[in-house]
Amino acid sequence: MEHQAPAKNEFFSMLKTVIITFIVVLLIKTFILTPVNVKGVSMEPTYVNKDVVLVDRVTSLERFQQVVFESPNNPDEWYIKRLIGLPGDKIEMKNDVLYVNDKPYEENYVKRSAKGINLRTTEDFEAIIVPKDKLFVMGDNRLNSMDSRHFGFIEKDIIMGKVLATVYPFTNIGLAKKQ
Repeated sequence: MEHQAPAKNEFFSMLKTVIITFIVVLLIKTFILTPVNVKGVSMEPTYVNKDVVLVDRVTSLERFQQVVFESPNNPDEWYIKRLIGLPGDKIEMKNDVLYVNDKPYEENYVKRSAKGINLRTTEDFEAIIVPKDKLFVMGDNRLNSMDSRHFGFIEKDIIMGKVLATVYPFTNIGLAKKQ
């Protein structure tokens, strides 16, 4: 009989460890870091279909970071796009050049057309001002991206967080880059 008590205690100790570990992992996943699967081609070449990224749900957002947010058209779907405009920003696209608050930005992350073919990657649009509590996002593959140019500004509160790193495939593991 003496041998059963230590075995029983050991089992409950292991069970307690497993439960605590599960709860800690669940809390981290829910409130701090969340893995998200990339679906589609809208963020190529930065991310490709079936990449898995780790989303930081805590850090504040900055312009040109990749962000994950709830689809404005389907709350069960998540989009990954690049944060272009913050509240109060003036955003404009002229001749494939992005202007933020009248300052031109070189977008090295944007997918360019095939070599030798001189096509624009982003259609021009007139200057717009990002309203309070809203954001303007665009995909890196501008010719194949459903983004703020189509569905308008997004609410700040539908943002899950910023992309921290690529975690799969293992050959592409690395921290996210703003530019």
